[in-house]
Amino acid sequence: MSRQKLFNIFSIKFNHTYHLGVWVNLTSEHLRAARALLRWEQTELANKSGVSKPTVARLEAKPGVISAHGPTIAALRSALEHAGIEFLNDGRPGVRLTPRGEV
Repeated sequence: MSRQKLFNIFSIKFNHTYHLGVWVNLTSEHLRAARALLRWEQTELANKSGVSKPTVARLEAKPGVISAHGPTIAALRSALEHAGIEFLNDGRPGVRLTPRGEV
């Protein structure tokens, strides 16, 4: 299997999250809304995820589905989920804050 094909599979795996039987693409709108619910600045998301602040800013600046390496997306999603964010999708991007440990 080619290196590019493996990368594509890896990216697909981490660029989606699963909610109520539906795969949810992680979008810049998700990131901004999640940070707002948590009252986090980009710096705090960067620190908690291990992703650089310029990368967080770049990913949030472009509307729509995030285009980044799989591990970057996984780190962002993991940090937000650990803080209590749940990603939703009923045809539109959404997030909600849940008590930690219920997600």
